[in-house]
Amino acid sequence: MSDGAPTLHQVPLSTTEGGCTGFQGLDHIVISDALKVINPGVIQSRKVMVDNAPGQVIETSDHCPRVVRLRF
Repeated sequence: MSDGAPTLHQVPLSTTEGGCTGFQGLDHIVISDALKVINPGVIQSRKVMVDNAPGQVIETSDHCPRVVRLRF
């Protein structure tokens, strides 16, 4: 995933919501060393459920997105 140049930091999965228990190791969020300096300490990410709308044309993915809040 990284050869060490530039330095990258993996953001750990902190919580999951609803039925988002599958694909635990599938998604990763990595940030640069510069973003880590701006966001010190433990950065948390979470998986959120995707809603289905009545009558939607395209089927919603069974893959829950992973989100993180960062300062820029």
